[in-house]
Amino acid sequence: TTTTTTSTSTSTSTGAVVLTSTSTSTSTSTSTSTRTSTSTSTTTTSTSTTTRTSTSTTRTSTSTTTTIAGNFVVAGAGAPNVLNTGTSFTGLAATDFDSVLAVDNTLLRVIEFYFDGRPPRVLLNTTNAGSSFDPYGISRFNSTTYLVTDQGSGSKRIILLSYMGVILSTSSVSGGNFYFAAMQNDGRFLVSYSTTPQQVAPYQTNLGASSPTITPIAGVTAFSTGTLTPRGMASFNNTIYGILRGTASTSIVACFTIGATAVTQSRVAIAGSQGLVTPLGLAIDSVGNMVVADVGTPNSVFVFAPNGTRLTTYTSGITTPNAVAVLTSGAVVVAMPTSIVLIPGLAAPAPTVAPTSAPTSTSASTSTSTSTSTSTSTSTSTST
Repeated sequence: TTTTTTSTSTSTSTGAVVLTSTSTSTSTSTSTSTRTSTSTSTTTTSTSTTTRTSTSTTRTSTSTTTTIAGNFVVAGAGAPNVLNTGTSFTGLAATDFDSVLAVDNTLLRVIEFYFDGRPPRVLLNTTNAGSSFDPYGISRFNSTTYLVTDQGSGSKRIILLSYMGVILSTSSVSGGNFYFAAMQNDGRFLVSYSTTPQQVAPYQTNLGASSPTITPIAGVTAFSTGTLTPRGMASFNNTIYGILRGTASTSIVACFTIGATAVTQSRVAIAGSQGLVTPLGLAIDSVGNMVVADVGTPNSVFVFAPNGTRLTTYTSGITTPNAVAVLTSGAVVVAMPTSIVLIPGLAAPAPTVAPTSAPTSTSASTSTSTSTSTSTSTSTSTST
């Protein structure tokens, strides 16, 4: 604000004298107020990209080969899901949580592997299972209980293991080497012996008891497999399935019944004519499709329909597949000597109409949101 005041007074007389009186008063006040308010919110850009790849494999009555490129999640050497390298995975069992329990036969432990970035969890090792612990196979009884076959020197046994890693019961086993087991809903189960005598032997557990036990089933004789070697086992709808390995034309998957006096072979689920070469691991999905790990040439993972017809042959990236498991999502997990591999979407319900090709559909969605907010306020007033 500026204010100026001027006052002038003049008087004149006739004597030629001029007197001039001038009074000037100047008052200047200047006030300038400037207010600037600036509010700026930093530009935030969030981008979410989701890519979903679904692959439908060829399912026909003849052998087909399907490649699902880029779908591997490998928990092998150098990957974050592995505790150590140089291991030998020999057994797998799926959980209800889209994870697997894996047997590491070199570092002598049972590990849970996840596929969401979490580190693995050790359930059993020589610390809590004893210094002679030498695990090979594992099978699921229910969501909280598993069977582990232990080849320990001088203490061969079957271990009843809880999901939390607690040993519920053990049973000493006599005879030759045994590798795999599978259990019925009533607590009876079969164990495969692969050295003389080659057989499938019956056991039972009273799992509901406060202190469950494992015992051979009295009065029930084992099923002799003759020249065929019993290997991987699995159960579905209270029926136990097992691999009987011979040659490329004689290897089969059979179903077994635990009778009142003997274990019998009730039917052949996969015939030798379906192309099994050297089958080792077995799993069954939610609709009865059988998934077989085959270490023959070429190393493969096969999927067979419940009627024994081969649906899919998967070979990409497969090296010496020792065991397989099927997650609730339908993904197949393969145990290889030094890695655990996830193959999404390989196990699926048997189709009503077999497609003639193996289409792959990929859908990708990307959403980007950007928010920028800038507020500036300036106030200036000047008066003169």
